[in-house]
Amino acid sequence: MTNYDVPRLSTVDDDGWSLQNAEDRFERGDGIYWLPDRWIREHLEEYVPEGGHAKLLFVIRDPSDQANPVIERMWVALSGREGEFYHGHLANEPRTHSTAREGMAVWFRAEHVIDYAGPDGEDRASERADAMRCSSHGLSHRCYVCEHLTPDSEGRGFNTANPDTARPDAWCDKCHEEFTRAGSWEAAENEPKICIVCGGCYDALKERHTRPQGSRPAI
Repeated sequence: MTNYDVPRLSTVDDDGWSLQNAEDRFERGDGIYWLPDRWIREHLEEYVPEGGHAKLLFVIRDPSDQANPVIERMWVALSGREGEFYHGHLANEPRTHSTAREGMAVWFRAEHVIDYAGPDGEDRASERADAMRCSSHGLSHRCYVCEHLTPDSEGRGFNTANPDTARPDAWCDKCHEEFTRAGSWEAAENEPKICIVCGGCYDALKERHTRPQGSRPAI
């Protein structure tokens, strides 16, 4: 089992549980739609006071169903760090019957952190101006789309401002035509209303409205 003697990430094969890389899941849009800034996750000791916590994704193997590990989101009470590794102890009792237990030692790194909280247990994500909660997808970054990209329509096109960001501002083909003709949103005669959606809803709208390549109407 993991201990404090040597920094080491646990593995399902050796320990019956491991930690999942939250950054990978965030990039895939796989159930993680908000992460604290990388700087914060790399300097938790500056943001999480003594007695504070970090929330991690635990992959746990149930001995009765070893082929299908379960993922649980649980809090770890932060004790300190050694180089790139943090250490603490599990503050929750897992729902899954396994070798993972409340109070066990946990080593983790910045890429495993999905949230952080103070001794009062309040998650700091709720204090962020760029964070929101969605009834369907939970905690998420705020995303911005034009009013025409709705969940009850489809195939309206999905154009984005900056392809280098995970979920850039997006608008439909009709708005794209107006933007291209005017040269800017400020000069457009009919500047679209902007709607705020969560990362999960954004991904669903993107899938629903993206046209096959080359099918956008000529401008």
